[in-house]
Amino acid sequence: MRTISWNSRYEIGVGKVDQQHQKLFELIAELRDDYAAGKNGAALRRALDALLDYCLKHFADEEALMESVQFPDLVPHKFEHENLRQAVADYNKRFTEAPAEFDFPGFIDFVTVWIQTHVLVSDMRIRDHVAKRNGAA
Repeated sequence: MRTISWNSRYEIGVGKVDQQHQKLFELIAELRDDYAAGKNGAALRRALDALLDYCLKHFADEEALMESVQFPDLVPHKFEHENLRQAVADYNKRFTEAPAEFDFPGFIDFVTVWIQTHVLVSDMRIRDHVAKRNGAA
């Protein structure tokens, strides 16, 4: 399974968003650690639910930020969020239907790669837009 840890290269310079990204990284790492430690289905369910709930909160906050700064790529960015929501809903359904067969390593790898790539590529565009906008003010 892939590992994930927060560092400054993921910062976009918007305090609330950076804090939320850091929390997402921590929740993914906790889920990975719980699985690796052999925790039971109920503990894994709690960790998975915490991650999913926080993702939804973060996406809502990030989308509100993008609207407030008139981010020009809002629609495709929201589409990326929606794609993850749908993928996670599918993983969640599979876990609910057959927890013993659920591919936790596959899910953890998927969400780790997704968040790292999303922050380093898509969210950095928000950083650039905010910096440009603030420089023009």
